[in-house]
Amino acid sequence: MELFLPSLVILLLAGFVVLFIIPRISPFIIFILCTVFFILALYGHSLLFYNEYKSSLWRDSLRNSVPAILAGVISIGILIATLNLFTNIKINMPTFSLGSVEGRNQKVFSTVNGYTNIPIEKIKELEKQL
Repeated sequence: MELFLPSLVILLLAGFVVLFIIPRISPFIIFILCTVFFILALYGHSLLFYNEYKSSLWRDSLRNSVPAILAGVISIGILIATLNLFTNIKINMPTFSLGSVEGRNQKVFSTVNGYTNIPIEKIKELEKQL
């Protein structure tokens, strides 16, 4: 197998971007870039495979059953919401409490629904910053 040099250059540039540029960019900008590239990829894919999508026949057979499926899903959602109203099912939100969990030191860890990975010092630091 021969090594194709343009693909090697692209691989090296991608490695450079991943190691040196992306860690310095904010997550919001990375999200925007990912969204733009995803939309561009969808557009390119739809242009490339337009004829295949146009000539596919399996969608046409499902076209008649879509209203029934949609009505069924909506009915099930309404049924679940109604049962939730009449049976008083309560969904509890996670609670935050400082204390000991299964014999651990009370001053070292905090608990968020049984998880003990938040040090108290970090929480106190955040409280001071507020």
